[in-house]
Amino acid sequence: MDTLKAIFFSLFILITGCGNMKSLPKVSHIHSMCITPYKNSKFKTCQSHVVLINDKPVIIPQGFTTDLASIPRILWPIVSPLRSSTVTPSILHDWLYYNPDGRSRQIVDDIYYASLLANGLSKGSAYRYYAAVRLFGWRYFNKKGNK
Repeated sequence: MDTLKAIFFSLFILITGCGNMKSLPKVSHIHSMCITPYKNSKFKTCQSHVVLINDKPVIIPQGFTTDLASIPRILWPIVSPLRSSTVTPSILHDWLYYNPDGRSRQIVDDIYYASLLANGLSKGSAYRYYAAVRLFGWRYFNKKGNK
């Protein structure tokens, strides 16, 4: 497993660089996220959720559909989408990928990393999730049609 992690991170650094981890946004979740199973391994938010990003509110509406994290199953042993401390940050990330509101993909991914840290994940674990979205997220960024 350690060899696989080393290969994964080496590949990540070669392909994407490391991002700007010095100036992370401040992310605060106002309350817990509530989700209910929907269909096809997806979930819906059962209430709206407010997140403060640099003290500006972002509202994830009730009924937003998410898969929590679009992580290929082969990577689940390293970065599982079902880890309780990643659920709320993953929903925020999905919302911002569908509705970037002028933010670049890099900024949205940095918000995800900051949100993971704010939700109690260690820097190492948060960085693994960040690496996954930097490597594979380009296919999903700003795709409309939340279903």
